[in-house]
Amino acid sequence: MFRSLLPSLRPTLTATTAAAATQPQHRSLHLLGTHLLDHKTVPIALTSFYGIGHHTAAQICAKLMIHRTCKVQDLSEYKINDLSKVLTDMTIESDLIRKMQASIMRLRTIGTYRGKRHAAGLPVRGQRTNNNIKTAKKLNRVDRRR
Repeated sequence: MFRSLLPSLRPTLTATTAAAATQPQHRSLHLLGTHLLDHKTVPIALTSFYGIGHHTAAQICAKLMIHRTCKVQDLSEYKINDLSKVLTDMTIESDLIRKMQASIMRLRTIGTYRGKRHAAGLPVRGQRTNNNIKTAKKLNRVDRRR
């Protein structure tokens, strides 16, 4: 008797509602040109910045007294402002990339061994070239014309 009523009481899922139910909606905080997802913890979200690793992210959180399990969505406006102040004082993202490229170009122009290795796309820090050269050629991509 009750089984005949159950199918009429169940909500019908269309294709769009089923897709929406399977894919969670993630909001994000836009900070200094980088999106930080709300569901991630603050130290993990900070590692999405180029130049900030796990250790630096933990130091930033300790400096701002943010617990390591605190999520981005739980941050107050005050903490977000403090976080942006700390991050603007650091050399990260495009500034860091530009600084590294300038350092490599300086090594190349003064003609050091490391500069020549960068120019040739070979390992720079003393690795053997027998097996490692394929990886180094991928990682040390520098325009050779200069």
